[in-house]
Amino acid sequence: MTFEFRIQDPSNQNTTYLLEEIIKLIQKGNLVKWRGIYSWTTGKTLSDLFIDDPDISEYVGHGKVELVIGIDTITTDYALIKLRDLNGQYEGFSSKIFNNDVCDLFHPKIAHFEFANGEHTLLVGSGNFTLSGLQTNIEAYTITTGTAEEISSISVWDDFVEYHKERIKDIDDDAIEKAKKNRIKVARRKRVLEEELPAEEEGAAAEILPNDVEVEEVDETPVSTRLAENSRVLIAQVPAAGGRWRQIHYNAAVIEQFFHAEANSHQRIFLKEARLDGSLGPDEVRPVIYSSSNKNYKIEVSARPEADYPEDGKPIIVLREMGVRNFLYSLILPGDHSYDSLQNFLDESESVGKGLKRVITDSTTLAGLWPDSSLV
Repeated sequence: MTFEFRIQDPSNQNTTYLLEEIIKLIQKGNLVKWRGIYSWTTGKTLSDLFIDDPDISEYVGHGKVELVIGIDTITTDYALIKLRDLNGQYEGFSSKIFNNDVCDLFHPKIAHFEFANGEHTLLVGSGNFTLSGLQTNIEAYTITTGTAEEISSISVWDDFVEYHKERIKDIDDDAIEKAKKNRIKVARRKRVLEEELPAEEEGAAAEILPNDVEVEEVDETPVSTRLAENSRVLIAQVPAAGGRWRQIHYNAAVIEQFFHAEANSHQRIFLKEARLDGSLGPDEVRPVIYSSSNKNYKIEVSARPEADYPEDGKPIIVLREMGVRNFLYSLILPGDHSYDSLQNFLDESESVGKGLKRVITDSTTLAGLWPDSSLV
């Protein structure tokens, strides 16, 4: 039996995010069941992982996933609707809710992975099943691996599920109605609302709370406070890539020196778009894909979906490092007011690696080039 203790620390280059640990276990190839019990999740997290992530979506298409999710707080009706959709979409996917009437807060964060060779792995830690808990927060977790005989306490999991079988319920209309109230309780937490609310529901953040609803005050930390005083920046031209230009191509030097990531691995790049109007896009979780046919490294982005690749000039992507493999970025097109300044800088600077111009600099330099950027 092996036991490892990890601290997920976005400021430490040697960190392994909890999400990356989960993906590493999936990539072993002989996983037969993945179980999780978490106090909350979000619809955005569920979509990014079970629908969009290539490794997780491939596994859930043939493997087994069993989740129990709390609805005391944070988990909204949108998250439960997404879980119910996943129940119907994948034959081996099963999710239920914990209807808590026994304590102040249902608060576990545990996962169990069972493999065909008889091996079991337990991930137990502080990170919830949200993009924050899985990659942007400082969290602690342990990894215990061994046979069922070596980790005999795995039976505690089954005992818990059996003991609370009347509280572990299907996701029905009553559960969804109960979770809907969490949208009001977290109305002050702008980032969660941005993940969850469709455009037609944006007014929910302004709902007046009933006098008998107790609301936990949540400190909303702007993205800007998580940026180092003078952090690293990449300014890079974006190739046309045969029309699939948002699958942005980089060379090996940029992947190694700036992104510090391995291609086609369990590691992920965490992105958030800083739009030109000052607003922020949703979290994006992307693998680094290496194509052996064209020898390119690709990281996809979601920015500027309405735009075609320009006939004159090349788009420019600007990424500012927020933490390990974690970046705030903007996608600039010819005609944008900042474009000429950034292009002139690229023309005058030494490029990193082969191919199009790609320059690693810092946020102080970026502020001089683009003073009103949301990245500085």
